[in-house]
Amino acid sequence: VAPDDFHGARRRMADAIAAGVKDGGAPHVVMLSAIAACLADGNGPAKDLHYCEQQLVTHTKQLTLLRACYFQDNVAGAIQPAVHHGIYPNFLASADVPIPMVATRDVGRFAAEAMVGPAQGCEIIDVFGPPYSIRHVARALGVALGKELQVVDIPPAGQSEALMEAGIPRAIADAIAEMFGAFNAGLIKPQGDRSLVGTTSIDDVIAQHVQHRDAGVVR
Repeated sequence: VAPDDFHGARRRMADAIAAGVKDGGAPHVVMLSAIAACLADGNGPAKDLHYCEQQLVTHTKQLTLLRACYFQDNVAGAIQPAVHHGIYPNFLASADVPIPMVATRDVGRFAAEAMVGPAQGCEIIDVFGPPYSIRHVARALGVALGKELQVVDIPPAGQSEALMEAGIPRAIADAIAEMFGAFNAGLIKPQGDRSLVGTTSIDDVIAQHVQHRDAGVVR
């Protein structure tokens, strides 16, 4: 798949998933989505999740959509610049305002519970975690690495370029920057029928990823 066909490839994946659900007659489908999928467009990668949600709604009566917030595990992407340059890149409007961050291990647990539990028709569940600011995360990562990190704010106009410098293809970088733009503009808001809150701390997640790096898993 060509990097510039990012959204097209994801839409085809969504169509294939929906077709499989329709043909297979799955009695209950659980999909991991994102809170940003509350928007149909202008939200980067999440607009394809929104599209997939809509396709599944038409093919199953028992659908659980887990719309996860910001992942704590995104910290893994900051380890390299932290180690080599002593910085923690920030793409949010403020590095000091706490936002909910959920660990992927908690998301996995919620998904497993949803799969074995009773279906509630077509239900949207917002998935949250403890609130942390980017500066808090940077400080915690610095402690785990044994060095002080400087938070570097990446302005909207430079976000795509910064992501490309990290090795991300242009189309994907543009989509990620668009998603941050929507979040920073206050356009992304929880719209679930109910919510779940993970309890894993950012310190536990950072320790896991730093340990993996030291073991040669993350490079």
